[in-house]
Amino acid sequence: MKITGRKKGVLDIEFMLSVFVFLTTLSFVLITLVSNIPKFHQDTVSQDIKAKAFQISEMLMFDQGWPNDWTGSTAKRIGLSEGGRYVLNSSKIDNLVSLCINDYSRVKDMLGLEYNNDIVIEINNGGTTKICKPAAVSTSRSKATVTRLGVDSSTNKIIFMAVSVL
Repeated sequence: MKITGRKKGVLDIEFMLSVFVFLTTLSFVLITLVSNIPKFHQDTVSQDIKAKAFQISEMLMFDQGWPNDWTGSTAKRIGLSEGGRYVLNSSKIDNLVSLCINDYSRVKDMLGLEYNNDIVIEINNGGTTKICKPAAVSTSRSKATVTRLGVDSSTNKIIFMAVSVL
């Protein structure tokens, strides 16, 4: 008795078509995922920079620093608060700007920034703008800015503080 049916080595057209559809779908999914990886990475970097800017602005605004009456030479931790929420000490602002001019890398270290990030702190107390920034600021890098308002403890003027992390 002879069995009739398929011959060895012959592929059905349905099988070839299903393999083609499977491989095409798989290729489409892989290409879509690979093309979105740079976008996901950029979004992650942007969120990281925003979080650092917020954290640093909060530390400057609400922390007194260590010791409480720190100067450029005695500072272990930088904070601009007088002790109350949103109340800033003008002498600490001057000390920060002075420290930034003399030793910017120490300011970065005390603020917890990594070597690949820079910070720009702009403080305006009504007429004078005081800026803490590196010698050269790149305009092509991602940047996140957090703006906060406070009160000067000695003059009761409103202080505008913008913290930008690059």
